[in-house]
Amino acid sequence: MRSARGSLRAPTAASGATTSETTRSPATSWSRSYVSRSSTCQMSAEVTSSPELVVTGGDDHALSEHWATSLAGQYPDYRQTARMELTAANRSESYAGIATTFSASIAGSQVVGRSFVRVWSADGAALSVTQVCQQGAFDTTSWDAVVHGITIDDLSGQSRWPERPPESATPAAPATG
Repeated sequence: MRSARGSLRAPTAASGATTSETTRSPATSWSRSYVSRSSTCQMSAEVTSSPELVVTGGDDHALSEHWATSLAGQYPDYRQTARMELTAANRSESYAGIATTFSASIAGSQVVGRSFVRVWSADGAALSVTQVCQQGAFDTTSWDAVVHGITIDDLSGQSRWPERPPESATPAAPATG
């Protein structure tokens, strides 16, 4: 099995963000997170590659939907407010994934969040990007930099996403009331 690897061009500490990066051995998971000082939004991105994720003939859309749904368990009082397909790029090639917006509570504070998930079943790889903001407004600049700045290497091109035209949009912040 080929092992997919990820890299990310994202805001650095010099641009007003604090960062941390984690790589787990064997090189099956790579993650990076940072907090924007100007927007109080936290961004995290993770690329996971594992033989356990390989699904021969798998439906990447359905698997990505399942992975996106499983993220809900990470947040108390999670409430999904929207879900759609979103297009991102891996170098010069576009790919679709599942984008979700939600509200939740963290440490007693209400937050809004959004996520982007894609599973490549033939390669046993998954990408997950999450942004959580405390002030009810997303940091679109940071979101776009991360979602469009991730490069996934060593994909075989054998994964299957059912033919549906994905929306090329950034999920909007949920309405607050």
